[in-house]
Amino acid sequence: MARRFLDLSFNALRGLPDGLSRLTQLNALNVSFNPLGPGFPPVLTALTSLLELNLDHTGACECGGGGGGYIHD
Repeated sequence: MARRFLDLSFNALRGLPDGLSRLTQLNALNVSFNPLGPGFPPVLTALTSLLELNLDHTGACECGGGGGGYIHD
């Protein structure tokens, strides 16, 4: 299986585009170091094939233990 990875880190994104939800084959997403703000970005719930998600330094979630937001399945 080919790994499908998208790196949007360091882009000064204040939110994630709704069109991101159409990338249903995406396995890994890095949106670290973007000022996304509090709360989990709802558009990510449509990414059902997502196995890795990096939300480090986005303010999008408080995962505890040092503020990391890396999720790996």
